[in-house]
Amino acid sequence: MMRLLYILFLSLLLSSCAWQGNRVAGVTPTEAIPAGSTADTAFCISQLFTAPEQDSPELDSTQINLLNWNTHKYADTRAHDVLLNLGNNADLILLQESIQDYSHMPSVGTQLHWEFAPGYIQNGMKTGVMTASTAAPIAACKLTHTEPWLRSPKATNITRYALSGTEETLLVINVHLINFTLGVSDMRTQLKEALAFVKLHSGPVIVSGDFNTWSKHRNEVVINALTEMNLQPVEYADDQRTRINGHPVDHLYVRDIRVTTATSHLVDSSDHNPISVVLEIL
Repeated sequence: MMRLLYILFLSLLLSSCAWQGNRVAGVTPTEAIPAGSTADTAFCISQLFTAPEQDSPELDSTQINLLNWNTHKYADTRAHDVLLNLGNNADLILLQESIQDYSHMPSVGTQLHWEFAPGYIQNGMKTGVMTASTAAPIAACKLTHTEPWLRSPKATNITRYALSGTEETLLVINVHLINFTLGVSDMRTQLKEALAFVKLHSGPVIVSGDFNTWSKHRNEVVINALTEMNLQPVEYADDQRTRINGHPVDHLYVRDIRVTTATSHLVDSSDHNPISVVLEIL
């Protein structure tokens, strides 16, 4: 009961805020919060969309180099070299099953701003989703959902960035979707809460990560939910993304963004193959 009251309070608070041109016309914060959402969702919305935007560092809207990769907790030490090689010139790095210890990645770029959303903890080691950027975000927040069987957390990292040459901002959602379930209801709930932020944002959007789409049904849930938000999947000329049961499990969706190049890389240092793309804001 207290949690529901907290959500209601935050929803009313958000409705009274002065939103600064980054939400869809006619959509209020209260409408965007899915039924059954946690208090964290309402708090996260307030964090992302009420942050001041003046004098924020900017990403270059004409070219954004992005790397997405599930690092498999760096279980293979060669993963560090792959990250250095592929991420050295990246403006955005979206990692899943990353670790919070930054000591293993100083060579990737000491100037990068790192945002970590903790998920699973084993033997004292925290893993989760990590978003790095050459420009510090205007705002950042994180959501956590629990695997129904394993009871381990799955994290979502949400960041918003200023862009050069425009007053619009870029919304980036880094996801690691729930995996071990009989049905898709928990996965759908996690995805729906993440996409609530897309509904509030009128500028360009990136949604990327490990979606665990290892079945036709799970893949359809993702396709339907993201296309409903006018997000388009990135196409790969030589698609080397990791597949389970014939279905790719890592995806990158965009809105109001042109994809200049899109590449996936075969590696043997993780159970996922990295994705590299070059993007241009429309």
